[in-house]
Amino acid sequence: MAVWVHHAIAASAFVFVAVWLCFWLANRLPNYYFEAQDLVKYGNGNSRKPPASAGTGTYAPMLHNYISVSQLLITVAAASIAFGGRQASLGSLCGPKLFLACSILYGISFCAFLLYRYDEYSQDAATYTRFWYCTVESFGFAALICFGTGYLLWALQG
Repeated sequence: MAVWVHHAIAASAFVFVAVWLCFWLANRLPNYYFEAQDLVKYGNGNSRKPPASAGTGTYAPMLHNYISVSQLLITVAAASIAFGGRQASLGSLCGPKLFLACSILYGISFCAFLLYRYDEYSQDAATYTRFWYCTVESFGFAALICFGTGYLLWALQG
């Protein structure tokens, strides 16, 4: 069981780092905007072409959707950890449950950092930098990847 613990935790940490590096390499702008209106107002400094709706669109509906999806992921993962599997097979389910636990950790971190950065952004639009964009997005995608990996491993061991 101890081997599963180390492997699952190392693999989930690797997932976060790999996703973060992918976002870092794919996104080269110094600043990002939550609100499409700000992209239109401050200019994009590159060749991005915002849609016509960007002049009036807000981030509020997307923020609500992201938080709702995260809540669902966290609830399902927590319920699976708490009620899934028999005690006799606990050793074989340790790895999958650790991946689910990491998905909860990343999901909560995604929500916390998303709300924190949006609050900071509402005070100064220039604070949502490339680093913070990559970090927030990586928490969200790492939560999804660990969630899927946990259930895949659970199915393969069942």
